[in-house]
Amino acid sequence: MSDERRLLIVDDDPLVGFQLSDILSEQGYAPEAMESGIELLEKLDSVPDNTLILLDVNMPLMNGVEVMRRIDAAGRRPSIVVMTAHASVQTAIECLKLGARDYITKPLDMDLLTVTLERVRERDALAATNSELSQRLEDSATEFRRNQAALKKLAEILRLQSMPEEFPQTTLEILRLTHELFGSELSSISLCVNRKPITYHVPALSEAGGNAELLQNALSWVMQTGNPVIHGKGAATKEGLVNDDFAAFDRSVFLPIRGDKDSFGALQISRGNTATQFTESELELLELLCAEVSVLHSNARLYENYERMTIGAITSLANALRSKDNSTGDHSRRTQIYLNRTISGLNLPKKEADLVSFAMRLHDIGKIRVPNSILNKPGPLTREEWEIMRMHPVWGYDILNSDGMLSEVAVLVRHHHENFDGTGYPDKLKGSDIPLGSRIMAVVDSFDAMRSNRPYRKAIPFEAAIEEIRNKSGQQFDPDVADIFLEGIVAQSAAETVARESQFN
Repeated sequence: MSDERRLLIVDDDPLVGFQLSDILSEQGYAPEAMESGIELLEKLDSVPDNTLILLDVNMPLMNGVEVMRRIDAAGRRPSIVVMTAHASVQTAIECLKLGARDYITKPLDMDLLTVTLERVRERDALAATNSELSQRLEDSATEFRRNQAALKKLAEILRLQSMPEEFPQTTLEILRLTHELFGSELSSISLCVNRKPITYHVPALSEAGGNAELLQNALSWVMQTGNPVIHGKGAATKEGLVNDDFAAFDRSVFLPIRGDKDSFGALQISRGNTATQFTESELELLELLCAEVSVLHSNARLYENYERMTIGAITSLANALRSKDNSTGDHSRRTQIYLNRTISGLNLPKKEADLVSFAMRLHDIGKIRVPNSILNKPGPLTREEWEIMRMHPVWGYDILNSDGMLSEVAVLVRHHHENFDGTGYPDKLKGSDIPLGSRIMAVVDSFDAMRSNRPYRKAIPFEAAIEEIRNKSGQQFDPDVADIFLEGIVAQSAAETVARESQFN
């Protein structure tokens, strides 16, 4: 007999218990008679929750109401139908408040009792179904919210990535996101990028108590074969362990990260042995995350190749400018030397220093559009010619910003002739509104220009150029940058003097 037809009859009159058991057995129930509420309480923990209880209210020692109070205090909610010899509405209401499903009066009408018991069973079955559906809906809503949060966070991460060198850091952010969303105990990602292995664990294996060698073997197998392993089993066959390395990962998911031809990475998510296994929906989301890592990798490679081609084209253009104006080429090489000293003195971060250095090499690229008659004119320029010459920062910006690839460099080039007091060109920016890189380039560019022979004038002496920088500090030049520049150039000059004198001693 199934548990759902199990019935406990509690009545202090043994004859009533016997008669009810006999009649209800014929109705398909599996009854068991008891003679006291105390006996029921002692046995209650060992019976299934869906057991029906037919409980007499009027019993010696402990009446039915007290029995229900104790059951309620214990946090149990069995299906109880109370029997009473008195049609007391107050007693019935109290029993219902304590969790009784229904009540029936004595003497018992057997047809009514059967109907009452069936009605309680049907209501309980419906309640169980509704509870299950509600839980499923809640689980689905929770999973939907989690997936939605995952996609939103993933979109934010993808928007942040703009350079190929950021790919490893972006991958780590995706791993952290995945670890958090799936309540993972240990999450790992292993990649082969530019023939170099990269492996991240969240948390670190030392913190999670993981077996590094075993886990790395498993990740390598998935990466090399391109086969997923779900809960210790191959996703395709679902038969047995793939190999011994996966025996310890029966609550883990290993998914390959595929490139254009082969797999170049693997993702591992583990919830530990006490957690539930991954659902189909969760596996689909994990596959989506792996696909996004693959897209990021492809985009990074395309970006890198495109950047290399763009820089190559710009460099060729710069070489063409040197052929057009030899003084510009020599000027660019010398300013690079001065720039390195100033950057070192300012302690710029490497990424920012590299950006300024690249901009310095290309700061006069806009002169490619200046006519030769102006660029190499032996005498002073006319007002109209100066207006054309002053367009070269804007033209340089246009060239470098044409496809957005070198937009940060383009901004520095555009403003390298701005003055600290706002009297420069092309946009008359002032003070800190001028990008720091442009302020650095302005000092370096001006010093070398003063020290260089031009078709229309001779170079000025070293000391005079230094004095000019010092006098224009706070007006044409950022005073902090000017001070660092002068410290470096004077120290270098002194070192060169000592070196020259030592050759004659």
